[in-house]
Amino acid sequence: MWSVANEPHTEYEAARPYFQEIYDYTRSLDDTRPVVLVERYGAHGGEEISHVQGIFDLECLNRYYGWYMNCGRLDEAMEMLSRDLDEWHQRTHKPIILTEFGADAVVGLHSTWDQQFTEEYQADLIRRTIEVAESKP
Repeated sequence: MWSVANEPHTEYEAARPYFQEIYDYTRSLDDTRPVVLVERYGAHGGEEISHVQGIFDLECLNRYYGWYMNCGRLDEAMEMLSRDLDEWHQRTHKPIILTEFGADAVVGLHSTWDQQFTEEYQADLIRRTIEVAESKP
């Protein structure tokens, strides 16, 4: 794949014609590989919405539910991730790749409850994110 950007400011309406031109130019240089842009913005109300949805061959999303948002509330975070993936797919009808997700951890920091920076929290967040992704067709 060719990736033309990672987390650009696609929340502005001017992003659509700009990235359409970049997509078209990249496609003209090589029509054998998918062309993608990696998104950080959401697909649903209450968040900044991307204006480039559907331009690219695949939807690539960086998502940190449970880390940068819904910190320590993994049930809520995974519900938000699931809705987000569903809404992206409903809008674009294209395959989705989770290009980034996860959580930081301090080596040797442990806890029996959902506490950020523990090895258990990091592992649980990663496991549950993969489960949500695998639940989608």
